[in-house]
Amino acid sequence: MSSKGDLAILVVLLAFVARERLAALGILAAGAGVVVRYGTGSLSALAGSQSVLGPAGLVGPPAQAVGAWLAAIALIAAGALLGGAPRPLPGDDLTVPRPARAPWIVAMAFGAAATAVVVGPSASRGLLLRLGATLPATLLIRRASPLLTSESGGRWPSRAVAVAGAASLVLVAISRSVT
Repeated sequence: MSSKGDLAILVVLLAFVARERLAALGILAAGAGVVVRYGTGSLSALAGSQSVLGPAGLVGPPAQAVGAWLAAIALIAAGALLGGAPRPLPGDDLTVPRPARAPWIVAMAFGAAATAVVVGPSASRGLLLRLGATLPATLLIRRASPLLTSESGGRWPSRAVAVAGAASLVLVAISRSVT
């Protein structure tokens, strides 16, 4: 398979949007895990592989399937972190109200990316499955935003994103080296 690198562009854009450095690292690690599993950074090649083999979260060696779910968890949690009030920076106008939940467009982008990792990115076959998986992921991101971005949340949510992304990459890499 040849790589066009559109997966890398998607992952870098999602990492760029992330507010926390650890969350960005988790997103990058999750994307790297997908590339290691399929050996390509092309979304069309990923779609082709998943249309032949089946959804990544359900087929393949168990460690690689778990790695796909961990990557999706990292993406969902990272999207949820984009809701709520950001940590104020010097010069911020704190009188401007901030949304309590991640904006819909952000939630849909991260939800669709998480779905692409687990179910596949192709819209040609299984469109209802992809839409059916994207909707709950999007709603979960919106629902989890206030929980993960509360004042008492501290840094653990961004650390959890980093751990989930790194665990995804490690599981897939170890499984690939064994098989």
